[in-house]
Amino acid sequence: MSKHPVRFLAIIVTAAIYGIPAHGATEEKQAVAIMDFAASNAPATEASIMADFVRSAMVRSGKFRVVDKKNMESILAEQAFQQTGCTSQECAVKLGKLLNVKKMIVGNYGMLGGIRYMSANLVNVETGEIERSG
Repeated sequence: MSKHPVRFLAIIVTAAIYGIPAHGATEEKQAVAIMDFAASNAPATEASIMADFVRSAMVRSGKFRVVDKKNMESILAEQAFQQTGCTSQECAVKLGKLLNVKKMIVGNYGMLGGIRYMSANLVNVETGEIERSG
């Protein structure tokens, strides 16, 4: 097992989200925003850190333009939009439109029986469909 199981988990989920090219995908980098993950039976700070790991991995991939977390929070505060607990497709679409992005990543981080797990969905803001899940 890795010395850093939490970071390893974030890398695996990130790879699952963007690792397989979409049918008909273009080379143009699309704007994506990543919400803090909801915490299930785990500290909210750990869930937020997992979302940060995913943000970093997405930036390093070079495949997306990633909205900066502080900029995202500022825009949402101006719009008086409460983002806490936003893990559904519908919520991702609303947030994505406010942030003017094409894709949103929303997810959950938790512990079950002492085992950490994370799930994330890449949501198309225009269609509301989940394009990838990991």
